[in-house]
Amino acid sequence: ALRGHELVRTDHEIARTWEELDGVLELKAFGSAPDARVLGVRVSSWSPNAEARLAALRPELEAAVERLARA
Repeated sequence: ALRGHELVRTDHEIARTWEELDGVLELKAFGSAPDARVLGVRVSSWSPNAEARLAALRPELEAAVERLARA
């Protein structure tokens, strides 16, 4: 689950708080060429056990980015 609230939204990015990780999730899209896009995901956390929790979530995050890239 991703509980939190939106911090910022632009045409190319969104940043949300992520309560479960005591952190922030950022999703960004960059145009590298007229017909190509680059997707970026960044997670920042202030939780002392965030590294282990993120490692467990990594497959889900990677799958979500793959789905987004195909959309």
